[in-house]
Amino acid sequence: QSTRRKRALEKISETSDAFVYRDIHEFKETYSGKGQVGSIDFHGNPIDFLLRPSDVPRLVVTFNSQQSSDGTLKLFTWMNLARQFNSSVLHISDPTLYVTEDSLIGWYASNYRHSFQADIQLLIQTVMELVKAEEVVFLGSSGGGFPAALYSQIFPGSTALLLAPTLNLREATNRNTKQAFLTDLN
Repeated sequence: QSTRRKRALEKISETSDAFVYRDIHEFKETYSGKGQVGSIDFHGNPIDFLLRPSDVPRLVVTFNSQQSSDGTLKLFTWMNLARQFNSSVLHISDPTLYVTEDSLIGWYASNYRHSFQADIQLLIQTVMELVKAEEVVFLGSSGGGFPAALYSQIFPGSTALLLAPTLNLREATNRNTKQAFLTDLN
């Protein structure tokens, strides 16, 4: 396990209990209908999530952005923005960031051991079913823009809100692209 992930989990566990599920089936069978923070094991790899259910039949799925350049891992990003939606919210933390202590950007795709795209899709489908969501909105910025764009194509009728998405490695490492975006934003 990454020590960065352990530190990030410690911060979360200071304010709430963290649930650890052996697999998606255990999560589905034991979910109480209440908000929770937890991780689900997929083939020996954890996918961390935070779920806030509501009675509204909409689910907003947020994906972590690129991590801090000092190596700090924030387990969930966009929490304040997600609170503004009148809906259930599922935050997903990128499991590919746990590979090394110095990786700053992941792609929600695979690490050296496993591909996560189908697992994340199953997690989203399961949560949609549990919270009775009829509509899903994907929110991602920077490195989280990739999965938001990807899953909006997988889930028919969904919406994607992409904020300065990083969709390929050339964009992620090109300072001119970033500077042009910031200039346009100003």
